[in-house]
Amino acid sequence: MALPVQMAIGAYRFQVSTAAYQQLQRKYGWRWTKVDRAARAPAMQYVGPALQEMTFDGTIYPHERGGWQQIEAMRKEADKHQPLPLVSGFGEVFGDFVILTIQETLSRFLIGNAAGRIDFTMSIQEYVRDPSEGGR
Repeated sequence: MALPVQMAIGAYRFQVSTAAYQQLQRKYGWRWTKVDRAARAPAMQYVGPALQEMTFDGTIYPHERGGWQQIEAMRKEADKHQPLPLVSGFGEVFGDFVILTIQETLSRFLIGNAAGRIDFTMSIQEYVRDPSEGGR
C-alpha cells in the first residue's frame, strides 16, 4: 500500500514511502521600484506581485525506502524544461511551477560506496503564463 502523497510536481510525487520532505519554505514577494523625482527623494511605486517560490528540504534513506533513483526521478521532471503543475496531497492546486535547482548531499556510505543517506533540496518558482498563453 502506497503512503499518501505530500505534494506532486508534474509526475514526481513527494511521499513518505519515497522522498518525503521534512521542511517546506514558501516565499512571497511584492515588487516595488524607485521613481526618481527632481530635487526630492525617490518615490516608491508598486509594480506587481513577485513570483512565488518554494523550497523542499528532505532526506532519503535509499536502502529503507524509495531507492537510489529518487533524485534521478526529480531530475527527469526538471529535464522536461517546461512548467509543471504543483498539487498538494489534499488536492490544492498551486498552479504551474518550474524546477530551478536540485541539490543532493550524500552521506553514511555503505559497502560499495553507496550512500545510506541522501539529503536533498529542490527549489521551484511559479510560472505565470502570458495572457496569450491563457494565463492571468
